[in-house]
Amino acid sequence: MPDLWEGVLECAKGTEGIKLLWSNGEETLSLDPKLTYVPWVTVNSKFDSKAHEQIERNIVKWAC
Repeated sequence: MPDLWEGVLECAKGTEGIKLLWSNGEETLSLDPKLTYVPWVTVNSKFDSKAHEQIERNIVKWAC
């Protein structure tokens, strides 16, 4: 396993990774509208159906 992934796994299994996972779980549970499938994309903390459609078509083009 490359050194990069070792660092990622160490972080994920450590205190910081657990806190980040918990925080993201709380954020996911508080989404409005509620998450109904994955991926569920939010932009500026809001679900945007137009952005979501663009992302489903070509996420790289949307992100760039």
